[in-house]
Amino acid sequence: MGSDWHGVGLSGWRLRNCAPQIGTNTIEMNAANALIFAVLGSVMEMLPMAFPSWFPPSGSDQASARALWLSFMGAVQITVGFGFVVRFYVVPFGFRLLSLVPTESGSLALPNARSVSGR
Repeated sequence: MGSDWHGVGLSGWRLRNCAPQIGTNTIEMNAANALIFAVLGSVMEMLPMAFPSWFPPSGSDQASARALWLSFMGAVQITVGFGFVVRFYVVPFGFRLLSLVPTESGSLALPNARSVSGR
């Protein structure tokens, strides 16, 4: 399969907005992007509390759909940001720490080991 299949639907026509992969549209996420995601999510979560007049109650339970949506999407943004940082920085750091533990220490012996007979 070549690059001809990219952006082609069931009809076989190329979609206008699916350009082939080039150097400018394959930039990967980095730590700065992830932290900006988390900060943006935090701002989204704080807006309804900081400016309650912008989010009037619209539901039967006097909840604001705008405020609920911002709270949900803020949580998603924070999860994406911190999830990236944990996955690409914290987990490898933990693996590096665990690799520093010497393996020559032997096996862990159980105190007062005794045999168990089957019934």
